[in-house]
Amino acid sequence: MSIPLEHRITTDLGDRLRDACCVTVRFLSDIAAACRRFPSTAHGAKTARIEQLIQSHAWIDAALALIDLELPQWQI
Repeated sequence: MSIPLEHRITTDLGDRLRDACCVTVRFLSDIAAACRRFPSTAHGAKTARIEQLIQSHAWIDAALALIDLELPQWQI
Protein backbone atom coordinates (compact mmCIF):
# COMPACT_ATOMS: atom_id res chain seq x y z
CA MET A 1 0.00 0.00 0.00
CA SER A 2 1.50 3.34 -1.00
CA ILE A 3 1.24 6.54 1.00
CA PRO A 4 -0.69 9.31 -0.79
CA LEU A 5 1.56 12.03 -2.17
CA GLU A 6 0.10 14.78 0.01
CA HIS A 7 1.14 12.86 3.14
CA ARG A 8 4.74 12.57 1.95
CA ILE A 9 5.15 16.29 1.29
CA THR A 10 6.57 18.05 4.33
CA THR A 11 7.24 21.68 5.13
CA ASP A 12 10.57 20.97 6.81
CA LEU A 13 13.33 22.60 4.75
CA GLY A 14 15.65 19.61 5.06
CA ASP A 15 12.98 17.30 3.74
CA ARG A 16 12.11 19.76 0.97
CA LEU A 17 15.76 19.95 -0.03
CA ARG A 18 16.13 16.17 -0.08
CA ASP A 19 12.91 15.64 -2.01
CA ALA A 20 13.30 18.51 -4.49
CA CYS A 21 13.05 17.59 -8.15
CA CYS A 22 13.85 21.09 -9.40
CA VAL A 23 14.91 24.51 -8.17
CA THR A 24 12.54 27.44 -8.12
CA VAL A 25 12.90 31.06 -7.06
CA ARG A 26 10.74 30.44 -3.99
CA PHE A 27 12.62 27.28 -3.01
CA LEU A 28 16.06 28.91 -3.20
CA SER A 29 14.72 32.04 -1.47
CA ASP A 30 13.50 29.84 1.40
CA ILE A 31 16.95 28.26 1.65
CA ALA A 32 18.61 31.68 1.66
CA ALA A 33 16.21 32.92 4.34
CA ALA A 34 17.24 30.00 6.56
CA CYS A 35 20.89 31.11 6.43
CA ARG A 36 21.97 33.02 9.53
CA ARG A 37 24.10 35.62 7.73
CA PHE A 38 21.86 36.20 4.72
CA PRO A 39 19.59 38.93 6.14
CA SER A 40 22.52 40.70 7.81
CA THR A 41 22.90 44.37 6.93
CA ALA A 42 26.67 43.97 7.33
CA HIS A 43 26.63 41.87 4.15
CA GLY A 44 24.26 44.10 2.18
CA ALA A 45 26.12 43.89 -1.13
CA LYS A 46 26.49 40.11 -0.89
CA THR A 47 22.84 39.54 0.00
CA ALA A 48 21.73 41.84 -2.82
CA ARG A 49 23.92 39.86 -5.23
CA ILE A 50 22.45 36.57 -4.01
CA GLU A 51 18.91 37.91 -4.46
CA GLN A 52 19.82 39.03 -7.98
CA LEU A 53 21.25 35.59 -8.80
CA ILE A 54 18.13 33.88 -7.47
CA GLN A 55 15.82 36.13 -9.50
CA SER A 56 17.98 35.47 -12.59
CA HIS A 57 17.66 31.70 -12.07
CA ALA A 58 21.44 31.42 -11.71
CA TRP A 59 21.04 28.52 -9.27
CA ILE A 60 24.66 27.33 -9.05
CA ASP A 61 26.07 30.83 -8.70
CA ALA A 62 23.47 31.64 -6.04
CA ALA A 63 24.27 28.44 -4.12
CA LEU A 64 28.00 29.16 -4.23
CA ALA A 65 27.40 32.75 -3.12
CA LEU A 66 25.34 31.47 -0.17
CA ILE A 67 28.16 29.10 0.77
CA ASP A 68 30.62 31.99 0.54
CA LEU A 69 28.41 34.09 2.80
CA GLU A 70 27.75 31.38 5.39
CA LEU A 71 31.21 29.78 5.40
CA PRO A 72 33.68 32.57 4.61
CA GLN A 73 36.73 30.47 5.59
CA TRP A 74 35.71 27.55 3.35
CA GLN A 75 37.51 27.17 0.01
CA ILE A 76 37.26 24.79 -2.91
